[in-house]
Amino acid sequence: RLSRHAAAWSGSLSVAGFAAVAVAAGYTFVEGLFVCAIIGCAGLLGMRMADNTRRAAAAEASRVILRRFLPAHLADGDPQTALDLVTRPRNLEATILVSDLRGFTTFVEKLSPDAALAFLNEVQGALAECVRRNGGTVDKFLGDGMLAVFGALEPLENHARAAVRASLEMRDAVAATPLKLGVGIHSGPVVAGCIGSGERLEFTVIGDTVNTAARLEALTKDLPTDIVVSEAT
Repeated sequence: RLSRHAAAWSGSLSVAGFAAVAVAAGYTFVEGLFVCAIIGCAGLLGMRMADNTRRAAAAEASRVILRRFLPAHLADGDPQTALDLVTRPRNLEATILVSDLRGFTTFVEKLSPDAALAFLNEVQGALAECVRRNGGTVDKFLGDGMLAVFGALEPLENHARAAVRASLEMRDAVAATPLKLGVGIHSGPVVAGCIGSGERLEFTVIGDTVNTAARLEALTKDLPTDIVVSEAT
């Protein structure tokens, strides 16, 4: 039904069918030609609508995919600009936040698989909302861990301050659960872009800045604090 060829064939068959009926019913040539013209115009309209619908469906599919990588206001904007943001590698200054839920494995051992995943989705969803609310983007979830970036997809003024503010909100979000939170934050140069093959692409950030943030998060296991922030941040 969304095919241009189907619309063309149905219109042509309708014209031919009516022409046969017109001859059998004794319509005048002018009457038959007039109705055939109306049917033909309807067929052309159907072809145009099929083209527009397919283009709209393709555009919406692209937006759905881009929403996995970009904030809604960017994914719903100019498609070419949005594609450039996720496909063109860039060197930039950003702040990386790495978090991990302490005690999650022990806690979920008492739960069914469905309950464990539902609990993890609820907690990680709350932490991701803290990131988004402060202008950051969740790069990926690593089981009970998370990698977020501030200032990579689009310029973010005071991205370091935004990351720290998000970490404090994340601490409050986890306070209502039996878990503890470990967070490492570091600011510096990163390379942002898509990695993977044609079958699976993933937007990510790489570089020593990301590795340092992960090492700072690991320090929260030994230090008497749940958030470690680098001097650069």
